[in-house]
Amino acid sequence: MERMIASDERRTDTMGIEQSPQRPVLDVALAASALAALRRTNYLPLCRVEVTAAGGRVVLVGRVPRHHLKQVAQTIVKGVPGVVEVRNEIEVVSSR
Repeated sequence: MERMIASDERRTDTMGIEQSPQRPVLDVALAASALAALRRTNYLPLCRVEVTAAGGRVVLVGRVPRHHLKQVAQTIVKGVPGVVEVRNEIEVVSSR
């Protein structure tokens, strides 16, 4: 017999992020807000950074030519409303 889940029970995924029908929409909106914030900096390399979000946790992936830009990206995204954590996986690559 299948177990029914009461409507007031909360489900979480393996990362401990609460699941709900609204979660994917909220994650997409948060990622879009973070990406828009990066684009407003007018640093071209930051416009190419990929942004994903899940439950307020944002992941940044991409390549920038200077360490300073990696730090700028993290600082900007930390200031976006709704962001609780930033995982900065941006690589610094020289253009030599």
